[in-house]
Amino acid sequence: MKYMSLLVMAGMAMSTSLAQSPIPKPVTITVSMAHITDSTPTVFTFHFVNPFYKESPQVQLDANGRLLVRGEMIFTQNMTVRYNEVFINLYVSPGDSVHLSIDAALLADKHFGWLSISGDHAQLSEQLNKSHQYIMGLPYKKYDLHVPAPDMLAAFRADYAEKMATFNTYAAVHQLHPVVIDFIQRDYLYGLSNWITDYVMDSLPEAERKARINIFRDSIFELHEPANFKSMMFSYHLGWYAKWIAESNGAVRTALREERWKDAIEAAAASLLQEPAGINRDYMFFSFLSGIVAKSPTLLEELPAIRHYFTAPLYYDYFTRSVKRNASLSFSPLAVSGLHKLTASGQVQRIPPTDVLQFLGKRYRGKVIYLDVYATWCGPCRKEMTYTPALHQAYKKQQVEFVNLCAQDEMPDWKKLIKEKNLPGEHYFLDADASKLFLGNYRITGFPTYWLIDKKGKIVTKLAPRPSDSGKLHQQLDVLLAGQ
Repeated sequence: MKYMSLLVMAGMAMSTSLAQSPIPKPVTITVSMAHITDSTPTVFTFHFVNPFYKESPQVQLDANGRLLVRGEMIFTQNMTVRYNEVFINLYVSPGDSVHLSIDAALLADKHFGWLSISGDHAQLSEQLNKSHQYIMGLPYKKYDLHVPAPDMLAAFRADYAEKMATFNTYAAVHQLHPVVIDFIQRDYLYGLSNWITDYVMDSLPEAERKARINIFRDSIFELHEPANFKSMMFSYHLGWYAKWIAESNGAVRTALREERWKDAIEAAAASLLQEPAGINRDYMFFSFLSGIVAKSPTLLEELPAIRHYFTAPLYYDYFTRSVKRNASLSFSPLAVSGLHKLTASGQVQRIPPTDVLQFLGKRYRGKVIYLDVYATWCGPCRKEMTYTPALHQAYKKQQVEFVNLCAQDEMPDWKKLIKEKNLPGEHYFLDADASKLFLGNYRITGFPTYWLIDKKGKIVTKLAPRPSDSGKLHQQLDVLLAGQ
């Protein structure tokens, strides 16, 4: 009876937290691990998925096999912990405290036999974690991106209905709580929507593109229902939709292309303000404007009207915090063990524990560094590599060092790619734990990422142009080369 009361209260808390004005509170996660060996992974990535202030700290176990981490959240929703190349899903409310006990001797168990969850909402988290593993293990449908919009929507609805019928059987067998069932239904829906975002192509005729965008506002998605924020995937759905709606305005597209950021923001606002007011629209503004203002943070002062686009001061405050954090080039040094260099003779040299960017700045002092952070499995990364030979040729007699840093990958794949593509430049590799620590410390959230570092080892930008954008990249490189 006590267990059922706890679950009912959790469901009520979910509804209340979304219906009322959210109050940010910390979520505390602690971890303890037993039977650690020299080969045991010891770094965890914690995705606190407050959609307005996403934090993903990477934390390493201490000498006693323990750690503690906190993140700010405003909704009752899922969060994930990445460890040992799998995601642990947790069900948390603002203010919760959760403990993960791990037996490193059992890590080979693919069904979380190595994990025990305790603390707030532990039983819901246990059900959610295993349910999420089950639903994500179902085969994905390969969609035909060339069919008309009505056919795509019908195929999507049929696919979703089929997966939910399968999941409902699983839920009945395992006696899942309604809170968990409701979560999985929403989360899988927005996960599927994320899989078909390529259906909205910029090259389409305007009428066809509009018809495809309308799929993502279909009633099945409940676009303006705040309760959908319980799934971290919903914010991605809103983000894509906001981008498409804003850039459907030709004035926005032109202003973005010409880097007239103020005009782009004002024109986009005219489109987004047509959406119903509320937290969902606030997130649309947050998502779309963040990318633009990151290019020119002074826009916060130059366009005071941005504040009035948000219906709640909390979300505007999050917006300003996020912009300032992402624009900051100030980082705390972090020595990591697991950095490797590919020598000219093809040997892999292990670098002693060091802060990666300080190491590069010192090693290549006197040169401008163009740093490419990538992964071999990243399609856009590999595509950009086709432009690098011309880039190297253009600067082969100048003081530019092209550094390629592979992260979250496998060493054999790294060495194979360099050989097959005959990639020029200096080559480095970060192992699994080092990757998590490096990416987290330097707030790198995706691949590929390009940085520019000046001759003195100072970070100039972490939003450098890609090799394919050769005009802008050459301009920035030339400015740095001309500097003393």
